[in-house]
Amino acid sequence: MKENHLRISMVVTMFVLFLVSLQDVFASTSPSSEQTDLRSKTEWVAFQFGVGTGLIAVHLDLITIRRPSFFWELLHYRSTGLLDFVHIEIGTLGGLPYRIGQNYELRTGLGLVYSYYYRDKRTWDGYGISPQISFLLTKSRKIKWEITGSLHLPISGKYGVDSEYKYLQPEPFEKPVIFTVCIGFRI
Repeated sequence: MKENHLRISMVVTMFVLFLVSLQDVFASTSPSSEQTDLRSKTEWVAFQFGVGTGLIAVHLDLITIRRPSFFWELLHYRSTGLLDFVHIEIGTLGGLPYRIGQNYELRTGLGLVYSYYYRDKRTWDGYGISPQISFLLTKSRKIKWEITGSLHLPISGKYGVDSEYKYLQPEPFEKPVIFTVCIGFRI
């Protein structure tokens, strides 16, 4: 178990160093200073609501560091569920933005997350990756509207059975692949 945590920590560190290095690599191809200011502005909160594998989905991102050539969401949270089904993930997400004219942006990202999944009195928790694609519409300097599609792809984890239901056999089920489609805003 310690080896998995060490591997995940090393992957996260390498991912962060890669994103930081992109800033220096693309610094000479940056747009004008006014556009750079808008493209490099930190986004403090992003909230989205929508549908997913568990019917209801919520995304919350805190502190998105933006540069003209990459973005990094320091705290990425997503949950989906309804009644006897719950999926929660928390982690970090980084990626590349693609500007489309003055008011539109397409973001592709990849997150490293820790997830908890509960269904039919059985649980799964572990690490996964979360590919995501977002389309943003900017109508003002303060708020952006966003539509996001994302997946959760499990990498490693363990199965369990709810302790209150000991009569259930610990039958493993497939590692959960989760999808969500949400709409919301960023400020």
